[in-house]
Amino acid sequence: MMLGHIKRLTFIICFLLALTPVIFSGCGVFNPASRDAEGYYTRHFLSCGPDAVSDALRQFNIYRSRTSISKQIQDNSNIWRNLTTLIHKTGGDISCPHEIITVCKQYGYNVLPIRDIHKLDASKDVALVLISSGIASGWHWVCFPVVTDIENYYGDETMIHRIFILKNT
Repeated sequence: MMLGHIKRLTFIICFLLALTPVIFSGCGVFNPASRDAEGYYTRHFLSCGPDAVSDALRQFNIYRSRTSISKQIQDNSNIWRNLTTLIHKTGGDISCPHEIITVCKQYGYNVLPIRDIHKLDASKDVALVLISSGIASGWHWVCFPVVTDIENYYGDETMIHRIFILKNT
């Protein structure tokens, strides 16, 4: 009976020791992400998610700053963002697909996922596209048709993960 408790305790200690470098590798706890007086992550104001949404809205003659869109995104879900900034302060820059969809819906647009980038028509479609230069690096939101050569954004390494067309309701 005692041996089982010792094994369990050993497992918990090893797990915590293994997790410690991951949690503190970016020094997010000791060098936290900057926030403004209202509590918003300021780096997120300049990140690609709010920028792409701003570009998309402009296609419909709606002009909103990246900062105001960033605040809307952050108002919708800060719990996970708070957790990611504990690992590294750049975790506050991230805009997840569900956040992008929510903000677009708040402006009255239907957000329709598609799989094929070739189905986009620059003369009539507005889309938000999540791309990367590999699984672990270079994730980026872009707006079509502001960026048209999305497949080659990062050269041969470009990966397209999500495509969302915006349609008027």
